[in-house]
Amino acid sequence: MTSAEQPRVDSVEFWFDPVCPWAWMSSRWLTEVSEKLGLSVAWRPFSLAILNEGNEDDGHRAAYVRSLVLGKALIVTERDHGSESVWRLYTELGNRLHHDARDDEAVLAEAVAAAGLPESIANIAGDEGDTAEQLLRASTAAGIEAVGPGVGVPILSINGKAFFGPVVTPRPKGQDALNLWNAVYYATQTPGFYELKRGREVGPDFS
Repeated sequence: MTSAEQPRVDSVEFWFDPVCPWAWMSSRWLTEVSEKLGLSVAWRPFSLAILNEGNEDDGHRAAYVRSLVLGKALIVTERDHGSESVWRLYTELGNRLHHDARDDEAVLAEAVAAAGLPESIANIAGDEGDTAEQLLRASTAAGIEAVGPGVGVPILSINGKAFFGPVVTPRPKGQDALNLWNAVYYATQTPGFYELKRGREVGPDFS
């Protein structure tokens, strides 16, 4: 199917936690697809820390702490600067967290500067931090409401129909990226379709 034959897409939303490597790869695939097809994507911050409250001893405590801090920065970016700025900040964060395998405290400040955003976004505290957390909770809840319980991120919604995924490694590129988009599109638009899954034997490949 060529780009001229693409089905109609009225809305695309993508919920992500910046610490999740699988969401990161899916976001890069979606970025390529959106550029090729001229799609507008609403990038929605999500927090695995909030989703997993009460289960902080599952071996991911450090990641949850980072998730909450970065999520607050992203949700304030969405509120004050819009979805395109969220994508820019997410891109800068992901390059450092996943490609460069960094987890130092300088990552957020560097990413905010590289995305051309105000320094204050990297230093959310006090009442503003509390407000940001409430906004992040609402965005996380919206993602789960869209897709249903029992999942994490990535969450992709097309024309108001949401699914967990796609989870893929390495991310497809070129025509393969468009082929996956078409498959996902038709799956999401099929009434009564819930799940297609197989066991995963490899970790994330960021190449």
